[in-house]
Amino acid sequence: MYTVCQWLEQTRFKNGKPGRDWVFEFRKRHDGRISERKPEYVTISRAKGLTKEVVDSFFDHVESKLTELGVKNEKTRLFNCDETGLGTDPKTKRVLFRKGVKDAQQLQPTEGKAMYTVLYCCNAAGDFLPPYVVYKAVNLHESWMAGGPEGAVYNTSPSGWMEEKPFETWLLGVFIPYVDKLPKPVVLFYDGHGSHITYNSVKAAKDADIAIICLPPHTSGALQPLDVGVFKSVKAHWREILKHFYRESRLTEIKKEHFPTLLDKLHTYILQHSGNAVNGFSKAGLCPLDRTRIPESKISMSETVTSPSSSANHQSSPLDSSFTSSPDQDLQMTPRSAMRNAVSRALNPKVSSSTLKALNNAKRKRKRVQRIDGECLTEDDALRRLKEAEIEREKKKEEKLSKSSSKGKMMKKAQGIQGKTGDEPYIAPPATLEDLPSAISIVNSNQNKKKVPKMSKAPQSGIKSAQLKQETIETPGKPSTSTSSAPSTVFQERSDLKAGDFILAKFEGKNKDYKYVCTVFAQQEDQNFIVQGLRSIDGSKTQFTVKEADVSLVSKQDVCGILAEPTMLQEGRTLKYVFANEIDVYEK
Repeated sequence: MYTVCQWLEQTRFKNGKPGRDWVFEFRKRHDGRISERKPEYVTISRAKGLTKEVVDSFFDHVESKLTELGVKNEKTRLFNCDETGLGTDPKTKRVLFRKGVKDAQQLQPTEGKAMYTVLYCCNAAGDFLPPYVVYKAVNLHESWMAGGPEGAVYNTSPSGWMEEKPFETWLLGVFIPYVDKLPKPVVLFYDGHGSHITYNSVKAAKDADIAIICLPPHTSGALQPLDVGVFKSVKAHWREILKHFYRESRLTEIKKEHFPTLLDKLHTYILQHSGNAVNGFSKAGLCPLDRTRIPESKISMSETVTSPSSSANHQSSPLDSSFTSSPDQDLQMTPRSAMRNAVSRALNPKVSSSTLKALNNAKRKRKRVQRIDGECLTEDDALRRLKEAEIEREKKKEEKLSKSSSKGKMMKKAQGIQGKTGDEPYIAPPATLEDLPSAISIVNSNQNKKKVPKMSKAPQSGIKSAQLKQETIETPGKPSTSTSSAPSTVFQERSDLKAGDFILAKFEGKNKDYKYVCTVFAQQEDQNFIVQGLRSIDGSKTQFTVKEADVSLVSKQDVCGILAEPTMLQEGRTLKYVFANEIDVYEK
């Protein structure tokens, strides 16, 4: 029997794997029992997060809290909010082409990568709040709000996704005013996205007598009413709206000016099908409160998911749990079990060492504030943890900002700032002619130097020569250098440099040295100079302007020479330094 089983495996499956013919015959034999469907993709984190223990613990918390507040099964006082992304790709599945056409192509206005974030909120009775739109932009224009749904609110964020400030704006400016007319308390369910869990928003909700219940991580697909009952049909109808718009507009790209009008059509559809929200709360088991409404198929999926990083060997699964490699069981194999064993090995391969190494290198990106089984964020313990997390996050931001610029640290070191008290002023680079003398004076006063007389604006006519002054620079151990075309060029002594002088300074690069025009702020006791870098305008070597946040320390060995004073021209808020002749700069 053992030999027969081996022969069946070898002859039936090439390379130990079932082929197309076997799959075709298998579907034919079980045509009445199985069907081909498009799967709803579930991430591995969601599958692991939705366990029976988590679900039971969550419903225990929810039932206790709702009973305590007296809002159990109160449809008008139970709310859920969630964001969804509305893209510009209609995602056409199949189209008809003439037989024999190899390249089946379809025109579309863009690649369809634009995405608009919309936050929706509804209660268990099917009442929807106006949508809240977040654009990827800095400023908000009126044309981006024209023709949208009645009462819709618009905002912007740098990423285009929901962030902490836009969410706080929605909670304070939209949700809290909306529920003011309702009997209190009110309960708001939402997921644990980082933009939702902030101290300011939770504290404002508690002050307004709103209890916020955070869902367990990675359980939105089963416990969030909007995900369960609303967004699937909303996305399908949105694709139909896109198709009609592209046909009627002759493939016009959907811009922010077009989005409100299309969103109005979608919102009308949502209001006409408000029963989807009621079904969403019911299927999520939140109203009426019933944990048995969570499908066993979703919970049981977590039991089939195992992590390959937990062991270097092959992990067990429901398919191969009945099979081992022992000779006694191999002798008892039937042809059917031999086939199942081969399918199991194909679906559950052994984990390679490189995969294990990559999985072991994975690091958790952020520490969660909410508990794994969900909780009420407006309770005192949760508020305390949120406050601590907020303080820790702000502290890290300050540390990151203080280390972000090495030039800023160099400037502080040059001014003698120890970085302990933070009371010493930071000297910003001058942006206009009037700013330059005050900056020089402040630096000199910090270094206990005499105050440098204020520089006056140079005359508009009679531009002075921009050639390097013909005086020598003696560098110990190095021959005298020159940046002028004349072979006998001499530079002024470095010790004669003073605040307000213009110099040509050398900066070492990785593979080559660069030369920049700089203006001197002050001189240090160790013969180093605080300088502000200038950048040539449009590649010109005669006109320069201040390069923002480019304050550096330059040693006297890196000063190539002193430049004659240029003419300074003020054009609006821009200060130009104009030299008569070209400067021998080599900029990055």
